[in-house]
Amino acid sequence: MQRFPDFAPAQRDPAVVMVNDPAKRDAAYEVATKPRRTISGDPLISIVLRYVSYERKDFNRAIQLFQESAREKPLGARSLYYLGMAHAQAKHKAEAKETLNRALQGGLGDVEASEAKRALADIGGT
Repeated sequence: MQRFPDFAPAQRDPAVVMVNDPAKRDAAYEVATKPRRTISGDPLISIVLRYVSYERKDFNRAIQLFQESAREKPLGARSLYYLGMAHAQAKHKAEAKETLNRALQGGLGDVEASEAKRALADIGGT
């Protein structure tokens, strides 16, 4: 990054590492935003941006990014969970119900499955 600061893959990889550290998520978002302009279809950049958007409570942006990824390839259970939870937070009840139910059918871990069921109960549907 020091030698070629505008080289997109050199910016992407540190963002992927930083996103796993809650203290560095904002920095990961900033680092990943720049190479997205150059390599917009990169799945790793998309992962960083969509999860950090969710953590930042920018639910509409997270929804947009998850939906972009879903157009490229089907989302796994964990991504469906975050998409569904983002829909729930954005008050998109029908989308939240459908997506969270798909996430549950996809085999979520216990903690996420419990949260998904709680969110479904809060919005009135399973």
